[in-house]
Amino acid sequence: MAEERSSEPVHLEPFIHQVGGHSHMFSLDEITVCKPLITRELHFYESMPDQMKQFAPEYKGVIEVNFVEDADGYVTLVAYPPKSYERKLSVQRSESKSKRSRIRMRPSGSLEIEGEQKQPQVFEEAEPRGDEAAAGHVPHNPWLLRCDRNQLTQLAAGALGSGSSGGGSSGHCAAPPQKYILLENLTHKYQYPCVLDLKMGTRQYADDDSAAKQQRKKAKVATTTSSTLGVRINGMQVYQVNLSRFICRNKYYGRKLTVDGFKQALCQFIHNGTTLRTDLLPAMIARLSELRSVLQRQHSFRFFTSSLLVIYDGQEAMHDQPERSARGDVDVRMIDFAHATHQNFDDPVQHSGPDQGFIFGVESLISMLKTVLQEYG
Repeated sequence: MAEERSSEPVHLEPFIHQVGGHSHMFSLDEITVCKPLITRELHFYESMPDQMKQFAPEYKGVIEVNFVEDADGYVTLVAYPPKSYERKLSVQRSESKSKRSRIRMRPSGSLEIEGEQKQPQVFEEAEPRGDEAAAGHVPHNPWLLRCDRNQLTQLAAGALGSGSSGGGSSGHCAAPPQKYILLENLTHKYQYPCVLDLKMGTRQYADDDSAAKQQRKKAKVATTTSSTLGVRINGMQVYQVNLSRFICRNKYYGRKLTVDGFKQALCQFIHNGTTLRTDLLPAMIARLSELRSVLQRQHSFRFFTSSLLVIYDGQEAMHDQPERSARGDVDVRMIDFAHATHQNFDDPVQHSGPDQGFIFGVESLISMLKTVLQEYG
């Protein structure tokens, strides 16, 4: 039975630390993000083995999100979370009501994010791509608008072109509600979250993909480090102490990298603009080694198209504490299970043994990080 939902609506805010992926994500509160519900991914979270849960975001349930056009022509996202969130959210709304972000959507397809953040952060895309590039420095990762453009502008065009009077009323439902899953915000404990999104495995298509799609995915693997390393960069943001802003890389950058280029990108991920954070490497290696051990025991599991996030706090680089252990400051989590499968899914295609393609990618990461530590540590 579904959990009773709150009677109080919550206005969702953009999740500013999304560095990769196709689906737009939003913040329900400081520790929870919302992701469009995909049935297979929901089932995977609900059936995840206990030993894997430490390497995935905590699953917190499902909510329904409404797209509402207000009197000023803004389209906002309104959700009714589970009843268990009601008390916590009421406190947060009273403390940050004036700081709520809004997404302005226009029929032309342009998107603007307005609203004051509690801790202003500045992002810069290292390699802009024509009309998709974010101009100058912006208060969110440039990938955020790319994710939103294809999906949210369709909703905006439908809503704003639906004949609603807009200016004379507020609270007009702009589009049919959509269901989202609630997941742990993995960046919430970091003031300046440095995030590396890695597409894992040597196979990037699902069992039920069409032959044409499988061929496209195979070609992408063959021409990237996915084939040679079992992993490629899908997105990245790194806080630069000397610039007081994040430098961002996207999946197009990751697709162009050679094996040596991938190693250089890993070095960039732990470089704060003034020094290489080799103090983080033992914790990363240890965490990845633990993940490898867990995955080797997961028979029948396949994590097709899943990613791995590596996260640490760029704030640590601003303190002269080289003796401090970074073990608790590094996080490694698996995400994106829309095409994952195992024997309990009762799919037509059943797999045996552990996911060697994903494990190969983890082992490549461990080996390369050890090399960097030996060379620069």
